[in-house]
Amino acid sequence: RKASIGILRKIGPGAKTAVPHLVRSVKDGDEQVRCAAAAALGAIDQEGKAAIDALPGALGDRSWRVRAEAAAALGAIGAPAADAVPMLIDLLEDRSFDPTANAVWALGQMGSCARVAIPALIRVLEFEDVTSRRHAVRALQRIGKDDERVMEALRRACGDADPSV
Repeated sequence: RKASIGILRKIGPGAKTAVPHLVRSVKDGDEQVRCAAAAALGAIDQEGKAAIDALPGALGDRSWRVRAEAAAALGAIGAPAADAVPMLIDLLEDRSFDPTANAVWALGQMGSCARVAIPALIRVLEFEDVTSRRHAVRALQRIGKDDERVMEALRRACGDADPSV
């Protein structure tokens, strides 16, 4: 099942007829199938209606891998998935590397639709994980470059110990 879903993901929007199966697969008993299905939904259902309905539930999955793939898929959909912003903000507290970094990236992909996430993203700049901090800088720039809180946070980030931030 995982391999078949992976092929569908590679096909992308041309595999749209598989979306109902992928929506069911996000709840499969096998973690690898759930991961593959979440990733495929983001690649195939780019208008996002079915994915937007299915993926927020996967953000609460017991597997950090599934949570990470669901966040990335919502980010791939972007602004149409803005209803998931509160759940993505909650995922920032996950503290598992991949789900947090992917949630930060996803919020950035939603642009100004994710303005409510600005305070949470500013807090991410203090996280130990460099990738999450780097994604937070980019997300803040995309979401609130006209916001003084963002400008102040980005000025502080210029002094980050890691030069990639």
